[in-house]
Amino acid sequence: MEKKFNPEMMTLAREYRGFSQTGLAKHLKTSQAEVSKIENGLRKFSDDFLEKLSIGLEFRPSFFFEDGRSYLGLSYNRKRQALTKKVFGRITALSNIYRIQIQKLLRSAKLNENRIPKFELEEFNNDPQEIAKNTRMALGLPKGPVEM
Repeated sequence: MEKKFNPEMMTLAREYRGFSQTGLAKHLKTSQAEVSKIENGLRKFSDDFLEKLSIGLEFRPSFFFEDGRSYLGLSYNRKRQALTKKVFGRITALSNIYRIQIQKLLRSAKLNENRIPKFELEEFNNDPQEIAKNTRMALGLPKGPVEM
């Protein structure tokens, strides 16, 4: 199955690098309208454009084919003078890039299922010490406090 270009990843990369659409267009020697149409999924582009985009934004070409959506999720309520819209956009883009990459890693990881056994109180005459002893045995824990 062929991967599909994800325009949202282009937007994230552009915002992370601190470019406006106009700034990226100048950097790539193209028009702002072209950048806008590609980011909105309205126009296909050539392999040459993908290479220029990858070099210009300093992201691997495969980054632009990642599954993922951008979520704002960040709020900023302190003095607006202390943080410009451009800086806030870069922070938001970076947090979204990290979130997408972490989700990708978690999907590929083989995580152990919950190994904590469930015991019925009646099974051990409602004795918490007996339940604790059997839980430790099931988890392979030694006697004494559990080290963190």
